[in-house]
Amino acid sequence: MAFRRPVILLWMAALVFGVLLFAGDGRFESRSLDRLWDLGHLPAFALFTYLLVTHWQPLARRPFGAQMLAAIGIMAFLGWSVEVIQLYVGRTFSWLDLRKDLLGVCLGLVFCAPRRKELARSVHLGLMVLLVAWVMWEAAPAGRALADESIARRQFPLLSGLETPFERERWSGDAPYFIARSVHHQGEASLRAELGTDRYSGVALEYFPRDWRGYAFLKIDLFNPEPEPIALTCRVNDRAHDLRGYRYEDRFNRSFQIVSGWQTISIPLEEIRTAPAQREMQMDDIANLAIFAVRLPRPRTVYIDNVRLAP
Repeated sequence: MAFRRPVILLWMAALVFGVLLFAGDGRFESRSLDRLWDLGHLPAFALFTYLLVTHWQPLARRPFGAQMLAAIGIMAFLGWSVEVIQLYVGRTFSWLDLRKDLLGVCLGLVFCAPRRKELARSVHLGLMVLLVAWVMWEAAPAGRALADESIARRQFPLLSGLETPFERERWSGDAPYFIARSVHHQGEASLRAELGTDRYSGVALEYFPRDWRGYAFLKIDLFNPEPEPIALTCRVNDRAHDLRGYRYEDRFNRSFQIVSGWQTISIPLEEIRTAPAQREMQMDDIANLAIFAVRLPRPRTVYIDNVRLAP
């Protein structure tokens, strides 16, 4: 039985990978963990492919070219099925995941399949170099996230100054947003948000150090390039809010009239702490900071800079 133990372990690992494709929601406090989670498709489908071409006898006896075509077809169907099933378990269909599935299949074939030795040496080497480059490209978002998280820890209590290379990825939003070099309050850049006329239109800072204890104010520099004032709302919530149904009364919301030019809004953190109606905000676990407009009569542009905590 000893010689069968590695095979049993591989099948157990395949089962674990299969469960992990569905387990959790793929969202973590850390952006780098999010990105690394996404890369799990690579080892999963590489292992599935290896087991397919080595332990399914009708395919194991075929030449490498036939194994490649069959494995890509079968694994593409498996990957597509996984994405469709995820629509029914509260997740989303992702073409990017299917691309990672394909890369995993290719890794399993080129690096692990016994019949890969049928390839000419130069062809095999070229495929390995190509796949390594592809893996590095897919892993680049995780690398950027790790680098930016390190920068964010060093910058704190500055939450976002828009000066560092990957900082835009700390932000999200239903409004288009860009790094602007022509307008800034400090440094050499700001975040330009193109607010639309939807019910809510804005941007959100999602990735930053979560523990805001020990500080007294949240300060944000905002620039309105037009003479007409614009009403903007600042929203802050902790992770507990996300688990309590995203109720309006369970978070901090305040509206500000932003006049023409630069203006700094200053929000006492004590008001944020006491904002939820039935509890206190967990100031050591802040999850989201959003800036948005409500039902604008026409599109507007605002610039955001120097988001920070202050004593």
